[in-house]
Amino acid sequence: MTIYLTWNVYHGTLPTGTPVQRIERIVRLGVNHSVDVICLQECPQNLLDPAVPVGQPGPTTPFVTALNAAIPGWSTYYNVLQVYSEENPNTPKWVNSTDGYLVFFRTNVFSGYANLGYYNAGSFRDPIGNYLRPPVRVDLRLAAGGGVTVFDWHADTGGPQVACAVAALNSLLGPAQNQAAPTAVCGDFNYAGPLNNLLLGTGRQPFPGWDDSSVYLTNPAGQAIANGVDHILTSEDSMFVLNNQLDFKSDAYHYPFAVDM
Repeated sequence: MTIYLTWNVYHGTLPTGTPVQRIERIVRLGVNHSVDVICLQECPQNLLDPAVPVGQPGPTTPFVTALNAAIPGWSTYYNVLQVYSEENPNTPKWVNSTDGYLVFFRTNVFSGYANLGYYNAGSFRDPIGNYLRPPVRVDLRLAAGGGVTVFDWHADTGGPQVACAVAALNSLLGPAQNQAAPTAVCGDFNYAGPLNNLLLGTGRQPFPGWDDSSVYLTNPAGQAIANGVDHILTSEDSMFVLNNQLDFKSDAYHYPFAVDM
């Protein structure tokens, strides 16, 4: 089994700390609780390596330096990949972003990676032709043999844009049983509720065979107010894990959460 964790760390400073402090917090939790893959969204580009559009950030990258100081030995536990920009590489874009992605994966579970990059970027467009943020994909090779495929995604906001993006993802992924390897799609989909609700009435079968996990949002009193906007889709059966460890947010909308597949 493999544990996948997703979190939109939020790009601003909050009472919960700065973005880099939130990255430190989730990496420390991952080390302490044997999380295999951590997918982060909305990581400010000023923490990333501008010389690496897609790949492994250098040793002097700001978030790497901060992790080295806060969590000695983290880099023997995790390898990390970055995608410097969440934006679609095509133009015109629906919005511009100064954020990127980070993916951490355990060194004693995975022997390496391949095929890191934007996933079918040309297919993510809104009704008037603007390009939307696509997921990024990476294939992780298991040290024990075989591998898994991981997607990290921060979907655009806006009703038509969310609907178009999720419908594109649904069409591109196809049925869960058709995946070449166990697959997890982690991220902020910017849609509160089960993803199949978004495609009702379109005639499309929504994510056939996929498990769709999300976490309820709560008000200051701790009462549930809506389904979460963050999701993990898995091509095989999965279950929530670490719930008692993941009771904090970045901004008002984003809890981290994890599943075991």
